[in-house]
Amino acid sequence: MSLVSIISAERERYVSYFETVVAGIPANPSRVRELLISINNDALEYPYRYVRVDLVEKREDGSDLISEVWLDPPENMEATGFQLGTVTIKIYPFTWCSTQIAFDRSLPDIAKLEGLLMQWLDTSDASTGPSGVANAIHEVTPIETNGQLWFLTIDFGTAPADVLLDLIDFLANEVLVERIVIASHPR
Repeated sequence: MSLVSIISAERERYVSYFETVVAGIPANPSRVRELLISINNDALEYPYRYVRVDLVEKREDGSDLISEVWLDPPENMEATGFQLGTVTIKIYPFTWCSTQIAFDRSLPDIAKLEGLLMQWLDTSDASTGPSGVANAIHEVTPIETNGQLWFLTIDFGTAPADVLLDLIDFLANEVLVERIVIASHPR
């Protein structure tokens, strides 16, 4: 399998599951899917404050019920590697709703990545498709490091597969990393 086919297959697996879960829940006129909210926490910078909630609805008592649609990484997925020029990409079992991307070089300009993240979060809701799918990432963590690798975790939500491919391209061609690792951990 190619890098594109692995990423596309995982995106389709998750989005199909997401749609099945949403369709299987009894109708509720107060339910909203993929609602973009901003966390009220000054310690978090934008775009890390934004969260696109999978499902939110009003309970009978008026409180909000927020639900996450989670899918563990596929059990039958095997780790695989790719060499793209000077960049080694290792893909371990991962899930589209919680993908950790690790890389071996710090970002010289975090603003470029944050600009891409804001675009992929689609804060203007301009990318929503005809079926109601937001076509946007749902959440991203700030970059952390263990001294050897830098990493962030992204809930790709219903974003197109091209978003992860564009992130790989950015890391390879803008940051000039030599190693990218993609993985998730089951709950």
